Amino acid sequence: EAGISNSDINIYPVPSNGMITISSDEPMKNIQVIDVSGSIIMEADLTSKGLAPSFQFPNSIEDGFYFLRIQRQDNSWETKKVVIAK
Repeated sequence: EAGISNSDINIYPVPSNGMITISSDEPMKNIQVIDVSGSIIMEADLTSKGLAPSFQFPNSIEDGFYFLRIQRQDNSWETKKVVIAK
């Protein structure tokens, strides 16, 4: 069933200076970066990036809390929190 998964997705380091690694035990399709107001500020395709892709936030991003919404290959989603502190 889409939306439910037992996968573990981990984000590190937290806090981050803008470069993060996303590790998962199953492939991922997409990532959305969402600010605290709920706006999607960035999206990236992770389809061919493997099980532990690195992800670089844009230099223009401000320090603070962000949510990463990660879509798995089975179309389920998981949301993680990340702190950017440059």
